[in-house]
Amino acid sequence: MVTLMSITEAKSRSLKENDMKDNALISGRVKVEIIRANGAVEIIPEHDNDITTALKVAITDSLQAGVTFGISQTALFDGDKFVAPTTNQSGIIVKTSGSNYESITTEGSGTSKQYQYIGIVRAENEKILVGAELGYKWTGSIWTTQHAEDTFNQTLQDGDQLTITWTITYS
Repeated sequence: MVTLMSITEAKSRSLKENDMKDNALISGRVKVEIIRANGAVEIIPEHDNDITTALKVAITDSLQAGVTFGISQTALFDGDKFVAPTTNQSGIIVKTSGSNYESITTEGSGTSKQYQYIGIVRAENEKILVGAELGYKWTGSIWTTQHAEDTFNQTLQDGDQLTITWTITYS
């Protein structure tokens, strides 16, 4: 059986979906910790970060379609020594001005309205990091759905470890 809807009904439905996207209360917090080769620990305190429109769209679409949107639907990144992100995997990447690198990504604690991912990367030589991204399914150059991004400027030396803890909350 095919059900037809009027143009007015279609416009009304579209407006409701757009309102849902625009009014979705989604927040992100990220914390960065660097353990230097000499044992010193530096922390960029937990702070708010930008949630992408792509994630808001994915959440509203999934709520309407009853489909999940979690990063763990694919394998998580498992490289910790500045290797290029593996295609069709998900998690946290760190960025330099010219390259992206995967981190060992693990799923942290979560609830029905919150999820957390932790990424670790270890330097074998100097890398100047300019930010990080959390996303679902790396395609080789971009995410299928980018969840969040953060910018920072940190130089890692041989032996340094960077740990990123990302928490996304939907309320």
